[in-house]
Amino acid sequence: YTMKKLEIYHKRNIGTGEKYINELVYRHLINFTLENLISKNLKNKLKLKVYFRKKNSFDKQTVGYLLTYATTKTVPIRSAKMYIRTDMSFLNILETITHELVHLKQYATGQLSKRIWKSDNRVHYRWEKKDIGVQSDIEYKNRPYEIEAFEKQFPLVDKWTNYIKEPKNWTKQNKLGLIWDVVLEQVKRELKVLEEKQISKAGNQEKRKQLIGE
Repeated sequence: YTMKKLEIYHKRNIGTGEKYINELVYRHLINFTLENLISKNLKNKLKLKVYFRKKNSFDKQTVGYLLTYATTKTVPIRSAKMYIRTDMSFLNILETITHELVHLKQYATGQLSKRIWKSDNRVHYRWEKKDIGVQSDIEYKNRPYEIEAFEKQFPLVDKWTNYIKEPKNWTKQNKLGLIWDVVLEQVKRELKVLEEKQISKAGNQEKRKQLIGE
């Protein structure tokens, strides 16, 4: 499962224990999700750096983003940087990671590409071999690559939890039992908070109940 060129940079001032757990959980989620999105061969060609950062590193509305570079040629992306906000719920962090991994899949497979046009010196996007123009001209919710990432983010987290919760998949090496314990504890804690609030959207509770099989 392991991606050869995956580096994770945790938020600053993180304790050793928390860092160890985060490394385990997020590394497995990333590897497992990419395995479900692209071929092993392609996965091994990718280089990904993941940065967990506090909210002051992001725009107000942004929870995460994938940084890739555009040039005047259309070339498949083989390296990227992912930035994930840490001041969110655990489930939001998991979904943001899978959301950004869908974008990585789109770029790596050439489903999505971007290049700088010499005519106007702006970055133009292509989606499934069709020019769709400059990103800022397309409303966020209408961007086809965002539609796909939003559709897939929770099902990918769900698929992952279904895999890690199965004792038959646990080995001493992969530490999945420990990863599942962490996920279970975090999601249960969030459910409790949501239930106490009584004003949260029902969907927020349903998703978490689905993940832990309640």
